[in-house]
Amino acid sequence: MSDFVQNFIQKTLSKAKNSFARELADSETRPRFNLLLLGCVFSFLLALFSFPMPTDDLYRHVVAYLYGYDYRQLYPFMDFPSWNYWIGFEKALAWLQGPPLLLSRMATVRVVQITALLLSYLVFGLSLWKILKKRPDAQYWVMLFFILVFPLFAYRAVANGRPEIFATLWMVSALFLSPFIWVAIGALIAPIYGLIPIYAVGAAFLNVSLKKKAFSFATVVFLQIGFWMWYTDFRWPELFSYLNRWVEGRSLPVMETASLLIVMLFQLRGIAAVGLLALVMGAFRPSLKEFDRTFLPVFFVVIFFAGTNMSRYMPVVLFGLAVLTALALGRKPQMLPLKSWAIRVPLFVALAFTGQIKTAGSAPTFSLPEGSRVFALDGPGSLALPFYSPERIQVIPSMEHGGNVPAVKEALAQAAKMGTIECALLHELKITHVVEKSLKGEPPACLDLTRTDKNWRLWTVRQVGG
Repeated sequence: MSDFVQNFIQKTLSKAKNSFARELADSETRPRFNLLLLGCVFSFLLALFSFPMPTDDLYRHVVAYLYGYDYRQLYPFMDFPSWNYWIGFEKALAWLQGPPLLLSRMATVRVVQITALLLSYLVFGLSLWKILKKRPDAQYWVMLFFILVFPLFAYRAVANGRPEIFATLWMVSALFLSPFIWVAIGALIAPIYGLIPIYAVGAAFLNVSLKKKAFSFATVVFLQIGFWMWYTDFRWPELFSYLNRWVEGRSLPVMETASLLIVMLFQLRGIAAVGLLALVMGAFRPSLKEFDRTFLPVFFVVIFFAGTNMSRYMPVVLFGLAVLTALALGRKPQMLPLKSWAIRVPLFVALAFTGQIKTAGSAPTFSLPEGSRVFALDGPGSLALPFYSPERIQVIPSMEHGGNVPAVKEALAQAAKMGTIECALLHELKITHVVEKSLKGEPPACLDLTRTDKNWRLWTVRQVGG
């Protein structure tokens, strides 16, 4: 190796080492954020390489336009309102698939996932940075919060891709947006989700007086509810009676309604978030005045969502705990400093790997002919099959287990418990196909195996006299 090459390598390594050392050191003027930004870029690129397909509702949102946005046309045995409470979101997805863009269904899914993920990085990072930016070690505390909470946001953005992730991000953005912009965005995105008014409690995050918070909350709630009352001809309140009936009608467990308290107690992220908050508050010891003005509004948001005791709101609760912790840290910039290389380097490396998004299992990808009525017994089949079928089909069960008619719920319970399904029921419901991966023993006499897809099986129902 020539002296020139050796000198070049040595100088390059030396510059890299000095640059990295400079970035790891505390700034005398303002806290650095280069490593935080670089870690987020690595994390995002890693997410791109590991992007899974959705696990649930995004499948049906993409094809809702085929059914006139009426889920009773897709799920024939479902208790559901005549109006659609994701209309804005699904209209936007239909626009992506129409002229001039003409995106495929798969491309539309990726657009939603990437948009939600990018916004999650932006909103999460800006929110915490604004609170912590006076600390010399600000970027390392933000990294720690990213590692602790962000994977849940990333999962919601990519694996779920539901409109509620955008509602959540809008709520959180109150931490760094002005009241006017925040209210304007809230009004603009009101059509994406019928339950978006509950996220208006994010007005508590606004950095203004209590009076202005209340005014912002009242304004955006009025505008959002106003849209839904107009769109539904004043039937929007019916949604809450439907939700109540669905919850009461569930005969199989739904993970998203599992007890939030129990999940927090037995999941490492929940324990770590509560423990870190207790540690920081113990060191900070805010006065009652500081607690009232700074922490009480955020604490209110945490209690509001924790009070539902539904694990689906765990990301919001964990983020709220992170904000409370960050507020205390931001008030005392020298408290609990993260100075050691032994802490900072692992935080940077761990941040870069928060983009790994893993999902359990995969959905069936069978393409069914137009007019098929399919009984999907397991997992995401009832959501994915309309996505992979080019024309309109009908699916049983619906996406909401508690909204199915009793006969369907009984069949699902029997299949889950006994691993079988009765031909008489299939004929009664005029089922043409069955998709499953869990039937046991000898298959029912009326089923003919048509295709397989990994561990999924597609059966054609032999009609009476056929």
